[in-house]
Amino acid sequence: ISDMAQWLKAMMGSRQDFVSERTLDKIFTPVVKAKTKNRYFRKWFGRSDSHYALGWRVLNFKNDTLLYHGGYVRGYRSEVAIDRRSKIAICVLSNGPGRLVDNSVPIFFNLFYNQRDSILYWQNKQQYHRCNRSCHDRVEFRSRNRQAGGRTGESTTNKC
Repeated sequence: ISDMAQWLKAMMGSRQDFVSERTLDKIFTPVVKAKTKNRYFRKWFGRSDSHYALGWRVLNFKNDTLLYHGGYVRGYRSEVAIDRRSKIAICVLSNGPGRLVDNSVPIFFNLFYNQRDSILYWQNKQQYHRCNRSCHDRVEFRSRNRQAGGRTGESTTNKC
């Protein structure tokens, strides 16, 4: 599972040392228009168009694009979907068929898109608090360092 998480990060562009953005753009560029009436994709609300890229289905929505790949071999099932713009992905692995795997990815992204503003607000708030805490710790350290006779030329301004 941790390997899959690392691979998903690379596919979202977070591992430029492994896969360049240019290569990812080539992999995910639509090549052939695909049927939009596929029974599986009926679960994806708001989908407007569908294409094939290099091994990936590119699902277009009004404001979003999802990259999808799924498979089934001898009872084992996998579903992978990536939204590169939002930097979010999901992988569902199963050792049997069933509705759980069929529904997991569409439900996940429908929930994400419906709650995206709240999620982004929370993430920004968390980042702000981490930054302020980090800056507070640096100021505290410098203050203690001065009291102990350390260097006094360091600035204590908040750089966050």
